Amino acid sequence: MTPRRRLKEKPAEAPQKADSSGKTRRFNPFREKRFKNALELTKLLYHNKEIKKFRKIGSSKEETLEEKLVDAGWGVVVGSMRVQQRLEEKGIDATYNPLVAYRNEIILNRTKDFPGSNFFVFIKFSNFKTTAFFTDPSAGEGGRALTKKKLMRRRSTYRGKSKWAEKTALELLRVSRRKPDDAFYACIHGHWGENHGRDDGISPRKDIIRQFMLWHYDVDATGYHNWIDKDVMADIARTEKSLGILKVLSTEFTYRFRTSTCDNGPHLNLWFADDETAGDFQRRFLKGKARKMPGLAPSQDKEDVLAYIRRKRQEKKLALGVAHPSCLLNLGGRRLPVGLINMLNLRNEDGKYYKWASILSFIQRNADGIGAFNPTVGGIEVQFKNPKVQKQMEELVTELIPRYIGGEANLDENNINMALALFARHTRGKFAYFDHDTHNYSSTKYYLRAVSPLSYGRTVFYFDQESFSLLEKRGGLSSEDVIRIMRGRGIYSPGMDKEAIRTLYETGNIEKKGASRKMSEGSRDAGKVKISMDTFLELKNEALAPVQQRKSRVYRLIKAPNDIKRGLQYVKLIWTEWVRRTKSMWKP
Repeated sequence: MTPRRRLKEKPAEAPQKADSSGKTRRFNPFREKRFKNALELTKLLYHNKEIKKFRKIGSSKEETLEEKLVDAGWGVVVGSMRVQQRLEEKGIDATYNPLVAYRNEIILNRTKDFPGSNFFVFIKFSNFKTTAFFTDPSAGEGGRALTKKKLMRRRSTYRGKSKWAEKTALELLRVSRRKPDDAFYACIHGHWGENHGRDDGISPRKDIIRQFMLWHYDVDATGYHNWIDKDVMADIARTEKSLGILKVLSTEFTYRFRTSTCDNGPHLNLWFADDETAGDFQRRFLKGKARKMPGLAPSQDKEDVLAYIRRKRQEKKLALGVAHPSCLLNLGGRRLPVGLINMLNLRNEDGKYYKWASILSFIQRNADGIGAFNPTVGGIEVQFKNPKVQKQMEELVTELIPRYIGGEANLDENNINMALALFARHTRGKFAYFDHDTHNYSSTKYYLRAVSPLSYGRTVFYFDQESFSLLEKRGGLSSEDVIRIMRGRGIYSPGMDKEAIRTLYETGNIEKKGASRKMSEGSRDAGKVKISMDTFLELKNEALAPVQQRKSRVYRLIKAPNDIKRGLQYVKLIWTEWVRRTKSMWKP
């Protein structure tokens, strides 16, 4: 039989079947089969009853699921309206958000129905396979010992393996328990690419937010460099809120530490409790005063800035962190000091070198936290011109690094940063934070094991029982809470409302004159929240570096195009600084 006749005698194909709602299926049959695996895994995590069905599959005690995890269904985000429709047909309420999810992807977060900490999983389906992608949040030595495959887990099925969804769901729930509900991860220093030239970040918003999700972050306190764009940050905050991530307004501020040899100064992280405080700071010290090149100090009076910061810190409206205390920015022929410690190599207005005591005084009076490790800082060995300061710093590093990290260390930048942060924590009561300072985030579209700097360490808020119970009643964490935590207080407990006071007065439980006092007593900082720093570092060649398993050549390869853009920014910075210094030389 000829091909033409065979085609002619081929029976006509049946039309696509309509589903129960009368809508024609828009997935082709092959993709529908692959989608089935993603759907089944989503159903198991979303529906409480479905989870309980396979609750007893695990034979060992470790594999038995806790009721607390079973009781709360996982939230669902998708990047395609067709996927959203198919999930809703199965009784799964999915949020359509293409700003964070791709077309053939389902993202789940365990904090759908309660205000506990996040745990995300990415699920991607195609014609060939279905893949679940998630990271292990283990802390301390358990996290340090993880290999890359254990740290970044991919679980795939090609032909619908038996019980793949059940086994993957069990593993997900088991791994998610390694991040307690009351442990909140915070990224409190980073930069954005959508900035209209106001920042030196270069990554798209989607890549940044997905990296936060991949590493289970709960608080995003990153911002622009010497600029606060409330409209852009409000848009980002709306997106992150739908995912369970709290956005805290912030800026990395360059303090104009005017000296006889340098007009720039150290970088400070400023975090704001509300939009009003952030907007006020923008109007007073940044608008019309910031330079075209991000990073260089705005034109403002340093005493005015400090007076404002101290007042707002007392009002619990602002918190301050010392970013990368030891950091020298290489500008070709010269190095620009952008860390507080580097002021020790500069002279003040009297022509004398700054002293170690003045650095400690600045920290004591103005700072809430100290950046401990910065992945963007190189291994430059720091020398101090003052022999007394040189000896003090050597003693500080050689004493604290072996105690908290292990081994011996020299005066590299991050060694100094870590030592100073630990020293300030134990002698001044300042919190030590992991100073990510990330400008370039890699894409997570293809589920590659590209270990990013967000996994090298994290700042963690640990809630006690009282503060976490209050958090559950209030429905989640707020920016004001974060600032109070950074200021060494508990989260805010509002006083009794007017209706409660009126009821107590009418029932005779309190006197009228004591009502206002009763209300004020109810307004306090409840419970305790401990700020900790979970680090995955090792000493290699006497310098701190991420643990060997977490270094990623794949990550470097993915972000290589953005590295070129970053290099061009440095060229612009060098040119801007060279022009400024040349003009200053010709001033009469």
